[in-house]
Amino acid sequence: MSRFFDLVSKPARDLGTTNAPGRNAGRAGAALKLIRLDSNENPFGPSARAIDSMRAAISRRIFILTNDCSQLRRELATHHEVAPEQVLVTAGSTALLSLLCQTLLAPGLNAVTSEDDRSK
Repeated sequence: MSRFFDLVSKPARDLGTTNAPGRNAGRAGAALKLIRLDSNENPFGPSARAIDSMRAAISRRIFILTNDCSQLRRELATHHEVAPEQVLVTAGSTALLSLLCQTLLAPGLNAVTSEDDRSK
């Protein structure tokens, strides 16, 4: 057993093999509702406080993002009382990790990552 997937029990491996999103046959054929957290999805929707905050923000100002997100970076820096150079805006955690790897890794350096086994 050299792969992590081989260490996981068969019921746990089978959780992701259903055709119905969010559903899978559990013990004795009972349907088990699954909530996927790997896609940044929230099955409950935004909270009332989040909706109120979004409405308040929209009513105050709207600005268009530029490629370097300079205005957004300045606003976030002001809000958090840091320099704009300390704020980095990316298109999510995967983009951030990719940027870090491109910046910090070079030939001869090592990185530890997880195995992407989506092909199975």
